[in-house]
Amino acid sequence: MKRIDWIDFGKGLTIFFVVVAHCLSDLLESHHFGNYDLLSQFLLGIILTFVMPCFFALSGFLYRAPESSGEYLKGMEKKFCGLMIPYAIFSVIFIMLQQFDKSNVNKLYSWSSLEQIWNKPIGELWFLYSLFFIFLVVGLVDLLHIQWYWQVLIYGGLFILVQVVQLPFVVSGTFGWLPCFMIGVILKKHQALLKNKLLFFGSLGGMLVSLIFQYFLVSDWYNTDGMVPATSISKLLSIFVFFYLFSNLHPSRLYEYFSRYGQASIVIYLVHVPIKTLLKVFLFKFGLSNYFLVVVALIAGTWLLSLFVCFLVDRIKFIRWIFYPRLMRG
Repeated sequence: MKRIDWIDFGKGLTIFFVVVAHCLSDLLESHHFGNYDLLSQFLLGIILTFVMPCFFALSGFLYRAPESSGEYLKGMEKKFCGLMIPYAIFSVIFIMLQQFDKSNVNKLYSWSSLEQIWNKPIGELWFLYSLFFIFLVVGLVDLLHIQWYWQVLIYGGLFILVQVVQLPFVVSGTFGWLPCFMIGVILKKHQALLKNKLLFFGSLGGMLVSLIFQYFLVSDWYNTDGMVPATSISKLLSIFVFFYLFSNLHPSRLYEYFSRYGQASIVIYLVHVPIKTLLKVFLFKFGLSNYFLVVVALIAGTWLLSLFVCFLVDRIKFIRWIFYPRLMRG
């Protein structure tokens, strides 16, 4: 499939903000800088509103419906190798790295957690897990040739269900985020919407109003990493806002920079978590105590070290296999 420049740019910019958000979240949960909690919360509230919805929607935009059961099974084999094998590998790596300094780990996972990764993802790896099952469900529904309006009713009903009933993560994670994926599918079919200024400004206004309501009505308004009723409107509207920006920005050096690393977004997503965990421990042991210096050092260090891993992936076959096991089989 021919690469789409603005999709690569969107992935690159979004994965950068994922790194920023997880670094800020880690510092907030460490309780080392209580005087700056409001600043961290404000930044997190904005960033977490759009990063994961955009990632799911970008995947939806690239999705191609299977035309036969054989194509569906082959596609799911590819997704399993590309998502679930790295998911399992990095679950082990994540827990292993936590053991180096348990006192500075915000949420410590035990080795026994690996027994439950089939249903309870570890840390930020939930994204790969949910995305795999979204591909599984959407591909199957398309294979059954279910009309689009029935799909809207089914997905909408299941989305509401997982908001009001506590269900296993394999269900809540799949159907909670599936609407974001489907917005990407719809925007691909109706690409004129990407240039619709009325849709852009309307979505931007609706997103900002929703964020204001979240701020005043929800105690942890900034904690929008999950898809829950209080945050769903702003998250869904953010996709239209950022897809408009991604697809209409003119190429520049910054555009080319993020486009280049958008092609390696899955690598950056997988490695940035253990990297920022170890880097935070190092910064605290080094004695760095200024909030702004720690934030800049943690974000810049995590980003640059993640890019260094991308460099190694391009040059070392064994490392490449960890991230792209299916490619190495050929």
